[in-house]
Amino acid sequence: MEFEQNSDQASGQGSNKSVSNGHLYYVLFKSTEKARRFYQAMTQNGIPLRKHFMPLHMSEMGQKLKADKEVLAYESTIFDRLIRLPLHSKLGDKEVEHIIERTQAVLKDIL
Repeated sequence: MEFEQNSDQASGQGSNKSVSNGHLYYVLFKSTEKARRFYQAMTQNGIPLRKHFMPLHMSEMGQKLKADKEVLAYESTIFDRLIRLPLHSKLGDKEVEHIIERTQAVLKDIL
């Protein structure tokens, strides 16, 4: 799966092409409020979601190491906005279709 990834904020350069290995699927929202609404709506529909990314300074080890919160400020914003969709080998075709349909419906409703 090929997609355009905008790396302006991370590197100061334009967009580049990336190839996903398909090991996870996620939605990165522009606001924490929309991420919260998506999470709530999806879990109310019986679809378990997870936060995938925890910045070092927010982790137990990062706090022990006194990681600099200011240096990792951008990472903090991602943690609050990135929601991982369920993906595992025990999902059947019907479950995958349900996840896709609900994701599309909820995104249409909140965006």
